[in-house]
Amino acid sequence: ITGCVDILVVAPIMGNENAAMMRVVRTLKSLRALRLLRTFRFVRGLRLLVKACQCFLPSLCWAMVLLAVFMSIGALVLGNLLLDFSA
Repeated sequence: ITGCVDILVVAPIMGNENAAMMRVVRTLKSLRALRLLRTFRFVRGLRLLVKACQCFLPSLCWAMVLLAVFMSIGALVLGNLLLDFSA
């Protein structure tokens, strides 16, 4: 958010004379993101959990498709069996 404010509001006000200073400030702000990446090594458990979810999601999707097929077949069979009672 602050990068957008710098580009859209502060840069046009200051003009081109402080463009180099703005680049330095933006570079320092981007270094903060690198510091955040360093903390990710402390959350190995979370990374393992996300990896496990990525591994089981395709199997879960196919199981849901198979369940939907069986439910549709059951509904068609039940509809055909009850057709005599509704007419």
